[in-house]
Amino acid sequence: MEVETTMTRRIAPPLAALVLTLAACGGGGGGGGGAEADNPTTAEVESGAEREAQPLAPGRYRLTITEDCDDYTVKITQESGPPVEDTGQHFAYEISNSPIRIVFVNDIPGGTFFIEQTNPDCTDWTLALARVSGG
Repeated sequence: MEVETTMTRRIAPPLAALVLTLAACGGGGGGGGGAEADNPTTAEVESGAEREAQPLAPGRYRLTITEDCDDYTVKITQESGPPVEDTGQHFAYEISNSPIRIVFVNDIPGGTFFIEQTNPDCTDWTLALARVSGG
């Protein structure tokens, strides 16, 4: 019986610490609670569409750029939602004339975002965002 008691005393504290750690972190998924966590995890915007803010859940996203232009600039700007933790500012991302048509956008905080191509001479494009990891 002494061996069982010693083993229980040895395992119980680390096990309790692990349970408390997981509970404090929300059990996985990296936090990101709040109303924005229920937002969609994909968005697509095409040329000619009305400028409209798109809701997105927090996380890391793959941005696929389909365009037939010599010069383009893609911007993602936050309209509403929590600010970026490090800066206290709303989220903003910009990329221009990338030879790589699939890029990753890190640390989108969740909220609503304008996703747009801003060069008026570029009239044939599609931008698609899909979350690759949680908030």
